[in-house]
Amino acid sequence: MTKMKRVVVFFILIQFHFHPAKGQGTIVFPDSNAIWRDYGWSDSHGPSQYSMYVYDFQYSLEGDTIILGLHYTKMNQTGWQHHIHVYPVPYVHDSTLVCGYYGALRSDSTERVYLFRATDTAECLLYDFGLAVGDTVPLSFIYSTYSYNINIVHSIDSVLIANQYRKRMNISIATASCCFASLIEGIGSTRGLFGSLVVPPGNYCPNLVCFYQDSVNVFSSPPYCSSPTTNACSYISCSSPNGMFSIFKSTQIEVYPNPAQDYLNLDVTGFDNPESLTVCITDETGRLILERQLTSKSSGLNISNIAQGFYIVKLYSKSVLIAQKRFIKY
Repeated sequence: MTKMKRVVVFFILIQFHFHPAKGQGTIVFPDSNAIWRDYGWSDSHGPSQYSMYVYDFQYSLEGDTIILGLHYTKMNQTGWQHHIHVYPVPYVHDSTLVCGYYGALRSDSTERVYLFRATDTAECLLYDFGLAVGDTVPLSFIYSTYSYNINIVHSIDSVLIANQYRKRMNISIATASCCFASLIEGIGSTRGLFGSLVVPPGNYCPNLVCFYQDSVNVFSSPPYCSSPTTNACSYISCSSPNGMFSIFKSTQIEVYPNPAQDYLNLDVTGFDNPESLTVCITDETGRLILERQLTSKSSGLNISNIAQGFYIVKLYSKSVLIAQKRFIKY
């Protein structure tokens, strides 16, 4: 082999070693003009009880600050958190509006991102984008215990987002064949900016709904843990915070029993002309399960053939969605 050929081969090997996935250089984590929208839910249930926690939070960067001598970017949190106690009776639904300073973020030259929450006395690791395939995901704010599972970097590839190739680390449980989350360079986790990477027993569904940078919707989530309305990426302000959780605030429609098994009763006593209303039942992904024209203010819906799970009753007037409520089929 000639000297020139050796140099070319060596150069190719160097390129292959340091660029396992197509990219355009490191994309740093945002320090301005960025908004994340997280939505998720978890439930707790047993033979005689069922309760649910749901959140819809927006995180926005709001300027620089210095904490303990280090430069950070301040982050505000706006949105709703709900605790819904379904049974045993009485039914309880507590909603809390969150609006204000959440903490601060910073990144370093090693591709690590740190979070300093308003309630903490020290920063903690949020993301490490410098991991390699096979590495164990380090303990961090979003991955605080190994008790349920040990997460590893299953694979690393590139994904084209907003005309840029970004490194994507695909995360799996060490004993699983593939992945349940990805960490995307310059964006964060597909399970939400602060969505936990711990996979506990039971139902838990965090999701990054969308990510805006410089007023552009850079990333929108696939329908894994779908949010309950189509305005999931609408901006939430403290003066107008309703957002997607109008789904839980409607008092114009009542559904019972909840959970229901064979029949679901529907009351629309708040409407003067129920004959003009159409009721639909959809699943969590928005798929239509049942549709019916109402004839009175009180109706019974046969749901005996519907599979167990979470559903949404939607009320329409002349094709306009005017109210909705969530229920559980068991």
